[in-house]
Amino acid sequence: MSAELERELKQLRSALRTMARETETRVQTALEAWFAWDVELARSIRVADTEIDQMELNIENECLGILARHQPVASDLRLVMATLRINTSFERIADLARSIAKRVIRLSERGPKVNPPPSAESMGQAVCEMVKNVINALEKQDVELARFVRRSDSFVDERNKELFDWALAQIETDPENAGGYMTTVLMARTLERIGDHAGNIAEDIMFVVGGSVVRHSPL
Repeated sequence: MSAELERELKQLRSALRTMARETETRVQTALEAWFAWDVELARSIRVADTEIDQMELNIENECLGILARHQPVASDLRLVMATLRINTSFERIADLARSIAKRVIRLSERGPKVNPPPSAESMGQAVCEMVKNVINALEKQDVELARFVRRSDSFVDERNKELFDWALAQIETDPENAGGYMTTVLMARTLERIGDHAGNIAEDIMFVVGGSVVRHSPL
């Protein structure tokens, strides 16, 4: 590997780490805003969304520049290819956090506002752990931690089903607030999608480190 390529790959890893940590903060803030019905926190995510978008574009341009200038092979090529996918996944996670924040604002201002059940908080904590762990796996190139993240998705899926059943039961007894319960279902589905993207990043880490493609394979 040339010294110039090594330097550019180091910069690429650093940029991706920064984006990852900013994304993690947005997920945590969105959940805090939801469970506390904190409109100001929710608005802070909407205002900061363009920062993540710009990070995504910058990283994508860096990846394409490296491919054009150096034609990397083997592990270096895997790193750049996976970074392109991971970059997109983090941007989508940030978008999903923004979606939760937007719904918090809308329900707070227009209603009907309903408090989510405890399973929503356990689901949120699990998703936050998935995001945190996948970032640590990315930074440490830890395949075992990446596998753990991938397996963690089943817990999130189970909580999502519980929330759907809860919402249906609530609508039967409190039909006037049906819109609030259905929005809770949508927010839980958004959380599940964040978990899915964290799982995708875990698969990309396994590809970078070991060269194995595990997408669509059993857990």
